[in-house]
Amino acid sequence: MKEYNYHPQYKYYISPSDAFESPEEPGQYLVSAYATLVEPPIVNDGQVQIYDEKTSNWSIIDDYRGLYFNVFNGTTVHNENPTLKPKNYTKIVPPIDYDPLRYCWSEENNIWQKVKDRKSTRLNSSHTDISRMPSSA
Repeated sequence: MKEYNYHPQYKYYISPSDAFESPEEPGQYLVSAYATLVEPPIVNDGQVQIYDEKTSNWSIIDDYRGLYFNVFNGTTVHNENPTLKPKNYTKIVPPIDYDPLRYCWSEENNIWQKVKDRKSTRLNSSHTDISRMPSSA
């Protein structure tokens, strides 16, 4: 008989393995920790099965696991949590000549853009004109 293993923390499906019959109770199977006899459903690309230990059911969700790139500095992080998309990260690889002073992430276009191609930079969009500030005299 097959058992279906899942991740101990995030509960996503990992792989099948053989469940063994109990030597003390013929016809009963010993199920490993973080495994179930309930077969997971088939998923499409970009999805993952999550096991609910309380209801003994699988659900299908979007899979956010994988390598991500920080949209501000290009550093990487490996996300193992399939339920949570890291904030301020993208799966799109920065250009090979990436430099945070030359490239920025465009959320609107979902691409890395050269700064000169942008209409305004983050600095300009948040710039305060100090000549228009009230004086403290």
